[in-house]
Amino acid sequence: MASSEKPERRVCPACGRGRLARVVYGRTAPTGELKRALEEGEAVLGGCVPGAARWRCPECDAAYPELPAR
Repeated sequence: MASSEKPERRVCPACGRGRLARVVYGRTAPTGELKRALEEGEAVLGGCVPGAARWRCPECDAAYPELPAR
């Protein structure tokens, strides 16, 4: 996959509306890439203490430890 291509974002199996976003934990540096991912809904901040959720739906707040199967 070329660097300009983005992987398809999966729809939340719980609500069917939201596109799942990866959860970023820890004290993160506000890099350009992180800002872009947050603005585009590709990532959400999970707080300082890592939790089990690696993916979260921005619509219904459902959390997943692994990316759900299609």
